[in-house]
Amino acid sequence: MKQLLFVPLILLFALLSATCFRADEKVLIDDSTSALINNEAFQDTLMFTTHVYAEKEKEALELDVYNYIGDAIEAPKPVLFFVHGGGFYTGTRKESDIDEYCRWFAEKGFVVVNISYRLYLKGQSFHCDQPSAEKINAFRTAVSDLRSATAFILETYGGTINEDQVFISGSSAGAEVVLHAPFWDAKEMNLDKPNLFDDFKYAGVLAFAGAMVDTSLITKENMLPMMMYHGTCDPLVPYGSAIHHFCPENSVGGLPLHGSLSIYEQVKRLNGTVKLVATCGGKHGRAVAPIRESKDELLAFLQRCMQGEQFQEKVVIEGSLANCKYGKEWSCEE
Repeated sequence: MKQLLFVPLILLFALLSATCFRADEKVLIDDSTSALINNEAFQDTLMFTTHVYAEKEKEALELDVYNYIGDAIEAPKPVLFFVHGGGFYTGTRKESDIDEYCRWFAEKGFVVVNISYRLYLKGQSFHCDQPSAEKINAFRTAVSDLRSATAFILETYGGTINEDQVFISGSSAGAEVVLHAPFWDAKEMNLDKPNLFDDFKYAGVLAFAGAMVDTSLITKENMLPMMMYHGTCDPLVPYGSAIHHFCPENSVGGLPLHGSLSIYEQVKRLNGTVKLVATCGGKHGRAVAPIRESKDELLAFLQRCMQGEQFQEKVVIEGSLANCKYGKEWSCEE
């Protein structure tokens, strides 16, 4: 499918139309609750802590921290963030699959951070009738909140975490958040915490059925390891480059997006570290499947990244194109 070229105009319109991204932010470090949960298998204790990491537009934004505490003095731990999906109008971090994902990675030695963020389109939708500029504003709001949550964790848990090993992961809308957070210029996009990245860089991205507005945002200078999962026949978030939800190009919500295949090809061109797991004929359910089924694969990728390996890998899981309404134009071959 041909590359779509009018994204910069949409970005400019979004910048002009934004109204809420530089509001004063109140960081609340002391408002937290904790619980200790014993885990006999690991002979350690899970410290589960809920913090209010910021207050924006009179909304208290919370995050949960999962951290196993042992008796021995431990080296600083890697960090893994998770950002839930829901189309920027619904969704919650309080889901059983997400909780299990967070506990599992905490057991493997990560400090895991599960965040809530502002749902910019709450009470609306992310479909073809939603103006493209508003869709980008939804991205930007959530990216700002992830940056604020990152700053909170760096400040609150400094000394106990490895700031060079902070990874971000997300599903569907959450995948779009983590795919933009490392690459958008904070001042140009009018994001919160414009100075966060002066001396900080995320260590890698895990994205489940996500997409970007422009793959050229990824450059030799800012690229980082990326692992992505996607169904080739996803009818909502394109596997390659297409209009989001496959809306008509002339619709108000005709936002061009570049999915996992296009992102993979960009990183591969730059000789960066990237792995794509594509399910032939898979639909948008691939956004949640890795959380349930692929934690071992995700952990292996993170470990390889922390060991400094460089690689480009594409894995295609066999499936059927019989019920594929969108996406048949993208090959299922490795």
